[in-house]
Amino acid sequence: MLEIRSQLAVAGFERTNVTLSDAGLPQREYGALVSANLFGVEPLVGRPFNDEDEKPGAPPVAAICERVWRARYAADPNGLGRIIRLDAQAVAVIAAMPEDAVAPLVAAAVRRE
Repeated sequence: MLEIRSQLAVAGFERTNVTLSDAGLPQREYGALVSANLFGVEPLVGRPFNDEDEKPGAPPVAAICERVWRARYAADPNGLGRIIRLDAQAVAVIAAMPEDAVAPLVAAAVRRE
């Protein structure tokens, strides 16, 4: 007997321009609000988004691209957990993502309903 199973996953993505700010100069960049399952690749450092990140009341989190991680934060893995601002929203950086996985995005934050 042949049994066929399939799984369907849907990921959400809403591109937006954001101002990334922290202790340095603000930068206007490409960003996105995403569902936790969007990337499907492992970050260079940190952890991927997960279902807990999408729950109401969860602390706001973001992933940044490799270029920003290297240029702005000197590729410091201890920078994970750093609070940055994407526009007016304070978010904790949980990951640096490979450039080819997120380009042209600079930052992605989990969208909540």
